[in-house]
Amino acid sequence: MSHSPLPFPDGLRPLKVIIVGGGIAGLSLANAFEKAPVPIEYVILEARDDIAPQVGAGIALAPGGCRILDQLGVYDDLEQLVHPVQSSGVCDGQGKSLLPERSDTALLVTARMSYPLGWVERRSVLQALFKHICRKECVLTSKRMDRIEHSRDQEKPIKVICTDGSFYEGDLVVGADGAHSKTRSEMWKAVERNICGDFDVQQERRAMTAEYQCMFGISTPIPGLDPGMTDDTFARDVSMVVASGKDGKIFWFLFKRMPQVYQSHEIPRFDSADALKFAEQYFDFPVRPGSSNINFSDLWERRETATLVPLEEADFAHWTAGRIACLGDSVHKMTPHTGTGGMLALEHAAVLANTTCRLVAQGNKSSLTTSQIEMALSQYDEERQHRRTSAKIKSTGAVARMQTLQSLADRLVVRFLLPYAGDIRADQFCDDAIGAKHIEYMPVPARSMTGLMPFNPTRGIVAGLLTMFSVAPFEDAYDFLARRSYHEVEIQDKFYHVGLLDDFSRSGVLRFIVSEAHFFYQPFSFFADYGVWYGIMLIESARRANRLNILSFALLWGMLNMWGIAIFVPIYYFAYYIFTPISTFDASDRRLTNLSYTKTILPVLLATHYATFIDAYFSPVPSHRQAAGFLWELFPVWLCLAQAGLALKFLQPSTLKQDRLNNVTRDLPTIRTTILGLCAVSTAVWQCTVWFSEGSLGNIFIPILGSVQGHTFEQLFAEFLKWDQVFFAIPNLFWIGLLFADLRAAGLIHAGWLKITFSALGLTIVGGNGTMLGLMWLYREEVLATRRDRTAVVQQPDQLVNKV
Repeated sequence: MSHSPLPFPDGLRPLKVIIVGGGIAGLSLANAFEKAPVPIEYVILEARDDIAPQVGAGIALAPGGCRILDQLGVYDDLEQLVHPVQSSGVCDGQGKSLLPERSDTALLVTARMSYPLGWVERRSVLQALFKHICRKECVLTSKRMDRIEHSRDQEKPIKVICTDGSFYEGDLVVGADGAHSKTRSEMWKAVERNICGDFDVQQERRAMTAEYQCMFGISTPIPGLDPGMTDDTFARDVSMVVASGKDGKIFWFLFKRMPQVYQSHEIPRFDSADALKFAEQYFDFPVRPGSSNINFSDLWERRETATLVPLEEADFAHWTAGRIACLGDSVHKMTPHTGTGGMLALEHAAVLANTTCRLVAQGNKSSLTTSQIEMALSQYDEERQHRRTSAKIKSTGAVARMQTLQSLADRLVVRFLLPYAGDIRADQFCDDAIGAKHIEYMPVPARSMTGLMPFNPTRGIVAGLLTMFSVAPFEDAYDFLARRSYHEVEIQDKFYHVGLLDDFSRSGVLRFIVSEAHFFYQPFSFFADYGVWYGIMLIESARRANRLNILSFALLWGMLNMWGIAIFVPIYYFAYYIFTPISTFDASDRRLTNLSYTKTILPVLLATHYATFIDAYFSPVPSHRQAAGFLWELFPVWLCLAQAGLALKFLQPSTLKQDRLNNVTRDLPTIRTTILGLCAVSTAVWQCTVWFSEGSLGNIFIPILGSVQGHTFEQLFAEFLKWDQVFFAIPNLFWIGLLFADLRAAGLIHAGWLKITFSALGLTIVGGNGTMLGLMWLYREEVLATRRDRTAVVQQPDQLVNKV
């Protein structure tokens, strides 16, 4: 592939960069330099004789790195060598499957990010990167660095001396020479000599440790391991990752925890004899359970290469000093469990290329001083980049330890949560990729802007609780309940004939009896509004984004609210704010709900909540009113059972698995019908209250702020329910405000606060607090389904014109 660089601005002095190491990071950086709109001269010094040696390693291609490869024009070459992952399985050390069925979660990653997960030989990536370099004469092999001469003189260039006596001078040295980076060591020496930088070198030297060893290799195809399949095996202190790539070529990694955690100076090295001894211990280790019955011995017999190495882990705090910058494994080293290392190296190369380009574009006509370069490199060695890198290292390390069942928590997660984790692994991959960097001075590939979860550089990993102060007439209420009568009205003693259930529900029966006789409109309106909230809560519980978090437990929230709506609705909102921030919906499919359950919400709410509390107020037969009261107090239970029954018997099969890939807005019509239906009921009750109640709305809904001494039981009960509604309504407004603040911050809406406030006020006047809650939430749902964060990298409307 030929490349014609953009014309350089007149008078710009070329920046001269010496890249030590011709691996993925070094070759990617060179490709990026060649395509820069400013003059950057470079030379790559590679210690090996071959720029793309066969070391027997596979590398996982993930979306974050693939977008950069696409920018460089390299991805098309690699895509032909990759068979996308389509099916994944997990088993334990005895060969028992840990998943109810093989997972297609990798397909979801593809749908979200537009680039598939896939495996390819590391050598193939190097060959593709080298192929696209125009100035191949700048890539020098058999050039092992001996030392770096970094002068205290601000104007003097930096010099790299090789073991063969040759030397190279430049403005900047980039260390892309791996985990045991000689460049990093030379940078530390310069800091220790007070030539540049100012940090604790001894602490940096202690940053690298090794707790695991890994045998990795490549094997020829095995029947039963079809292309596009991956299999993981989890066992105590041992785990394995196997991936079948193009034409059935198998990439595998066998991990074992070592007897101790080794510091950098004591990390062991292994030879071929150690490798053979290691392999023989695990010939019976299962790879694919069931009829295939594939063990590690099958991989070993068909091996093309196999290498045993220690797995270093390191997160260095300083990546630059003076005229030296390090990237890739020389500044971050992690285990290969998540395939993150190579992709992160590509990101670092992109960020360093962006930084270098900006430095040259400043228009210097003379040599850059060390201080100028050091200041520019601080943009690369920034806190945000460190946080992202550190998070990935910790995440990968956590996966390594979980797969080897290192702690009790890991064993519990694998045993009890993993089988129900669903698309959690897809979420991890995508959350890792969404905030990935790219080369800023090159066009963003059109392909990367078409997925369900656009790239977004702003993404990537305490509200106060309202307290209810009211004077509740508990003593009088307990007295009425104990006597099983309220004045002349007898309160039914047994309904369920289960003491715990009858005692729990009887207080609700008293609520209906008292309010119906003395203050009907306030609780009637309150319960109608509560139905809207409950419908929203049920939709959120069926949402993919809330799977396995506390918001998915609808029955729990329903029953907690029976103990105090004013207490637990604010707690629910707090939990929502913590577990479901706006970034949760960066992937469109995570907004999706399980339609089998969403379809049931309106009918079951009408049958269990609305029908029972309406019957409790309006039934002409007193015993029916009390029976309805008993039923209403446990309506969350009946609703849960009804939902499950309808979903399992009448609405099967679920389409969620297909919808998350192909139709992420399929549930919207049902959600609209549900919320609009509930809001219609709430509005009707509100309008009835406005027009037919005898007292003013203030007297009906606003509690007394002063002393309530001397008030009757009925008056105190009314005040208690007013406070209950106040501490339900105010959090509703506050929550809607938070949701719309998030929408504004993400650029999903542009309405000002005045417009939002008047909209909420207008809806409240017309339909009450419940209608305001429902319609504002529904509008947000429509926005989440149809719009993107303003920093998401997506195609603009003019890019879609005449698209083939």
